[in-house]
Amino acid sequence: MSKLLLFIFSLAFLVSCNNDTDDKYSSKILKFVWKVDLKKVQGYQGFELPSIDGNYAYFPNGPDIECRELSTGRSIWKKRVTNGTVDYIGTNFSFNSENILIDDAFSTRLLNKLTGEQIWIAPDSGVQRVYGSLGTIDNIHGYRFPSIYLPKELQQFDCRTGNKIQSIYSDSGSFNSVVANSFGVFANTLAAYRDKVTDERISFGTLVKINPETGNLDFKIRIQPRWFKDVGYGFYLSTSSELFSKPAFDQQFGYCSFKDGTTIKFIPETGNIVWKYELPITNYRRDFPDAISVFPDEEKGLVFVTGGRDSWFCLDMETGKQLYWKRLSEYDGMIDPSSYDGNRYVFKPHTYGQYEWYIIDITTGEVVEEFDIPDDSILSQDVKNGYVAAFGVGSFYVFKIVR
Repeated sequence: MSKLLLFIFSLAFLVSCNNDTDDKYSSKILKFVWKVDLKKVQGYQGFELPSIDGNYAYFPNGPDIECRELSTGRSIWKKRVTNGTVDYIGTNFSFNSENILIDDAFSTRLLNKLTGEQIWIAPDSGVQRVYGSLGTIDNIHGYRFPSIYLPKELQQFDCRTGNKIQSIYSDSGSFNSVVANSFGVFANTLAAYRDKVTDERISFGTLVKINPETGNLDFKIRIQPRWFKDVGYGFYLSTSSELFSKPAFDQQFGYCSFKDGTTIKFIPETGNIVWKYELPITNYRRDFPDAISVFPDEEKGLVFVTGGRDSWFCLDMETGKQLYWKRLSEYDGMIDPSSYDGNRYVFKPHTYGQYEWYIIDITTGEVVEEFDIPDDSILSQDVKNGYVAAFGVGSFYVFKIVR
C-alpha cells in the first residue's frame, strides 16, 4: 500500500509540475504545448523565421535545423547546415509538396521535409547571400538572392537539381522579397540614393511581375514615398535591406503595402490597380516607419497592415477606405513580420521586447492581450493550423490558440 501511495504522490507531483509549466507560459488565448532550449554557438542568432508546415515545426537551433512534430514536440530530424563553429543565419524557409529549402547566409540546400535527407546543395554555396530577403520555391522553380554584391539580381533555379536556370535583373532597385503562386512570380524592389551627408534616402518602391519563362518583367507598379519629397529620415531606413513586406493574394486579387503605408489592390494578371490607399502620415518616424506585413481576409472583407512601430491599420477590401488606424507608441518598432491565424488574431512583435506580442483582434484593431514569456524574448514567429511557433533568444516554443 505504501508503494502505491508513493506512486500516486509522485504522479500528482509530476502533474502539478506540468501544470506549473503550463501556467507559466500560458494565457487566456495561448496554451503552452512544448519548448526546446536552444544551443547557439555564437549566441546572436536572432531574426530567422521559424515555419509551420502541416503538423511539423521547423526552426534553427544554433548550427542545426530541427523538425519536430507540432502537436507533441517529438523530434523528427535534425540537420547541421554550417561547419559547426557558427550558427545558421538566414531568413525564411520555403516549402513545396515534398521539400524544404534552407537558404543560409553562405549556402543553399534542399532537404526532404519529412526525413531531413539532403537532395542537393547549390553549386555556388560559399558566396555570401543577401540576408533579410525572402526567397521562395514551387514544385518546379526556386527563386533566391545569390549574393550581397548583386542586389539587383534574382536567380531562378531548378528545384530538382539546384542548378541556375537564369538571372533576372531589376531596373528599379534591389530585390527584397519574391512570391511564386498560381498567378505568377512577384517581387518587391527598393531603390535608394545618398544625399550630401550620406544619409540614406529612399526614392521609390516597386512591385514587379516576372515572366518565369523569359525572366522579363510583365509589369511594374511604382510608388513614390511621399515624405521624401521634402523631408527624409535616414536612421531607420538602414533596415531597408531587411524589408519583409511582400505582396499577398486572395482568390482573385493581389495586395501590396509599401514603406510609407501606401497600400494597393491590384489585378495579378494585368497589374491594373483596383484602388490605392495613402495612409495620412505627417511624420515618418512617429506615424508609420516601414510596412511589414499585409493580410487580406476575404471572409471578413478587410485588409490588415502592420508597420515597423507599434502601429497597424485596416482597410475595407472592396473600397480601400480606412476602417481603423492604431498607434500605441513612438518607439522604433520591431522589423520582423507579424502573423495572422486566418481567423481572428494577429500576432505582432512588440517594440524592444517589453513583452513578446500584441495579440490583436483583426476585426476591431484592439489589443486583446499583451503576451509575455518569463525570462525570454521572442524574436519571430509563425502561426498556422491553430498553433503558434515562436523563436526566442533562449528557447523555441509552441503554443496552441485556445480561444
